[in-house]
Amino acid sequence: MGADGVLIGMKDRRYWLEFAGGRRVARALHALLALVFFAAPLSACDRETNRPKVATAPPKPVQTGEASYYARGLRGRLTASGEPHDPSALTAASPSLPLGSAAKVTNRENGRSVVVKIDDRGPRAKDRILDVSRKAADRLAFKGKGVAEVAVQPLKP
Repeated sequence: MGADGVLIGMKDRRYWLEFAGGRRVARALHALLALVFFAAPLSACDRETNRPKVATAPPKPVQTGEASYYARGLRGRLTASGEPHDPSALTAASPSLPLGSAAKVTNRENGRSVVVKIDDRGPRAKDRILDVSRKAADRLAFKGKGVAEVAVQPLKP
């Protein structure tokens, strides 16, 4: 018997309670255990926390324009972020997006998208808004053409 006169036991894979008077109440305590161990902690999730609300900036507008991809001879050259250029990485050069940030690039001609990391400044051609790595160009399916009309959506850092 426990300190308050209740004994918890198990027989035939069913839990039961035996009270001080010898009365045995056969119950599956699974519901009670589920309530205690699972439902009670989850009830705290409904409460408002006292954390201050952080104002989020509205999403930046999508840039549209022409993109190209890095020349083969740039492999291993240092980018503006200080990393060597890797044609097999999903990276891009942008004149305005912050270094180290991510952006979703969508080929407007075929709808294919890829998320790239901005690691360089460029492109050098004035009429283009982005230079992507060879792998990104391959995923966007414009490597054969060399350039494509794209939409660039900055993502949260």
